[in-house]
Amino acid sequence: YTVRQWGQQWLESKLIENTPRTHERYSGILIRFYKFLGAKADKDIASVTASEITTFRDSLAKELSVNSANLAVKTLRVCFGAAYPMTS
Repeated sequence: YTVRQWGQQWLESKLIENTPRTHERYSGILIRFYKFLGAKADKDIASVTASEITTFRDSLAKELSVNSANLAVKTLRVCFGAAYPMTS
């Protein structure tokens, strides 16, 4: 899976589990992350580094609240954490 492919699959699975507002928030976080990654969003999910996620959080914290930036990281952690059992 690429980062974008997995994110889309994960997001679709959340349609059933979450409210529309939560789904919208997750979608916004993923869109911001894809934009942050640029072309790397279409590379293998395993290519994303912890350093990139930290840099993403720090850039979000400059635009949004620290709490919103940390929520974005938690969302990415859940999303990517769900990918690893599927790929092994």
